[in-house]
Amino acid sequence: MPSLLDLLDLCKQPFKKEKSSDETTFVKKLPNLFNIISLFIRCSDFVNPEIDNPLIISNACKLVAEFAAYQVDEIKKQDKDSAEAQMYGNKLSPLMLLYLNGNRNLKGILNSEVPETLVDVLAANDRRSEYVIDIVEAISNCSLYRPIAQKFANMGVIKDLMQILSEAESTHSIQVLACIEAIWNILEVGGKEVVDAIALEEIAIGLKKVFVKVIQSGYKMEDKWLRNELCILINYTLNSPLSHKFFLNKDVDDNLSFFEVLLKYATHDELVLQGEFEEDKLLFTSKEEDTEFKKLLWTSISSLIKENTAKYIHKSLVNYKLIKALAFYFGNDQTVFAAHRWQAPQLREMQLNALSVITNIIVIMPEEFRQVEGHKILIRFLSQYSDTERRLACSKAILNAAKHEFFKKEFAEEGTMDILIDIIQNHKDNSLELREYAFQIFARLCCDYRSNQKEFRRKGGIELALQNLSTEYANEKGNIFTFVLAVSDCLWNAVFGNKRSELHFIDIGGVFTLLDMLESCDEVHKRILISSLSTILENPKAIPMFQDWKSAKGRVNASQLLIRLYYAEDERYGVKYQDGILTNLERPLTPKEGAKKEIQKQPTALDKGSLSISRISNTVQASIGTGSLKKDTSKSFTEKFREPIEQQRIDINGNFSESYIYKRMLTEAHVFDLRAGVIHCLICRSLLYSIV
Repeated sequence: MPSLLDLLDLCKQPFKKEKSSDETTFVKKLPNLFNIISLFIRCSDFVNPEIDNPLIISNACKLVAEFAAYQVDEIKKQDKDSAEAQMYGNKLSPLMLLYLNGNRNLKGILNSEVPETLVDVLAANDRRSEYVIDIVEAISNCSLYRPIAQKFANMGVIKDLMQILSEAESTHSIQVLACIEAIWNILEVGGKEVVDAIALEEIAIGLKKVFVKVIQSGYKMEDKWLRNELCILINYTLNSPLSHKFFLNKDVDDNLSFFEVLLKYATHDELVLQGEFEEDKLLFTSKEEDTEFKKLLWTSISSLIKENTAKYIHKSLVNYKLIKALAFYFGNDQTVFAAHRWQAPQLREMQLNALSVITNIIVIMPEEFRQVEGHKILIRFLSQYSDTERRLACSKAILNAAKHEFFKKEFAEEGTMDILIDIIQNHKDNSLELREYAFQIFARLCCDYRSNQKEFRRKGGIELALQNLSTEYANEKGNIFTFVLAVSDCLWNAVFGNKRSELHFIDIGGVFTLLDMLESCDEVHKRILISSLSTILENPKAIPMFQDWKSAKGRVNASQLLIRLYYAEDERYGVKYQDGILTNLERPLTPKEGAKKEIQKQPTALDKGSLSISRISNTVQASIGTGSLKKDTSKSFTEKFREPIEQQRIDINGNFSESYIYKRMLTEAHVFDLRAGVIHCLICRSLLYSIV
């Protein structure tokens, strides 16, 4: 027995080289050493009265933990050095390099039986045994290498760690803290791949049990920080939609689901302050740890609301009066009271998080939101504050509300259009993104709603949209491509289809602006601009403007510009001609080669000179049949582009990527065939020109 312990202690000593080749020779044998250590960890499987099994297991696990933590403290110190971090620039930090690449010890552990051994011993033995803490610490340290963390998650170790948490007699025990640390390492280092691995009913039940225990019995500062740590784990778990059903299932013991427990604590204090409960005390203070807890609760609720629209969620939200609780931070009287309870920076953070939840609630509870006059509260809030962050969060909520017909009239009556126009006009103080949302709100308010279209015209909205459509934004921060798309979408919904608005659009040079933009715009905007042009050209008043337009760049007219666009689209689809006749008889407009794979973007024919209209006369009839040119109001252009884009606004490193958004927009734009719109424009010009 003493000799075994001495052997384990000897293995803890640093590796010393006698020759320069020793490291190369012996490091590759590390997995063999760890396989032998695995036998010591499994010694509980063997009965030998002369051997103190727990002591052997404990020392073997400590040895693994020390090997795994080799030089980790030094790396963490480097990672925390801000001056050092600036030197790395866009490169990965030392700690991230450790997560991804590991070191010699972690790679040796990965290639051994240690990960499987630790998980098996933890699952098979009594969770309260004296060496469990050492097993957990070994798991925690080994999880600093991503492949090991992912292996642990796939083997279900988080479920076992959560069971230890839920069975712990005290939340202050070392076991609880060690389990939290181990779970954190696995989730943080493992990345997105481990999210679905924790979407288990046992984990949700364990989280609920520990969460309720900490809130009801914890009173120390350590309990509050543990409570917040649990909330972050809850949000990690909710990142996987597979876990949501376990949060919505009711518990047999208390007849409450985890979702209802979250709602209870998320709304209690706000409802007490509004007089909903008689003689009830506040559960939380206005200190940082409690404010952070409230925001984490709202984030969890928002995740569940966003992905689930079942009647059960709707019923729970009504029962716990979530809308009224959130309105506490926005209403006039409530905001004054809230300002006395929280400092200005705290109140601002609470308002931003509350707006995020409201944005999702409006989608599934529009009638209830209207009953508490939530739309009026949002408009007052938008006009009350001038900082971009709060205005942007409020605009997102208004945008979701504007989908519903009954809000369109009431928003207009509350002066929403005046506020939005002021936001757009004041471009120095308002960001490009905020102005983009203002145009999107206009598009929804005016979509199939003639009174709002009339109000938009009377307030100078058409002039404002054209001005923003033709302005250069080279010096502006933000996504110019989505902004131009939003302005075009606003014109589509607020102008086209309304005769008086169309006439006013023509009178102020709208056709010229569309053609100027069509000549110089990016590919992501061509579809909506051609569709807009084809729509406005159905009005005979627009034909003279179309005829008079001349390019400021190449001195081509409007018809020549459209023919160039048609020829460029032919090239994109791989259409071939011989003496002006289509060569592919099976798929004349979309050859098989172009239909099977996405054609890479190549230099187009836009600068190769004008083409004769007879060149496309053979394909007029077929081209018109490639798509409908009727105005589709079921979903706006911006929504059609944004829906797939918003789902993938995060690049592979988890960072916001404007270039990636553009790539997604371009992919969506290439789905549409522009030739039908070009033909429609040319036909309108030919037919109506004779009438004019």
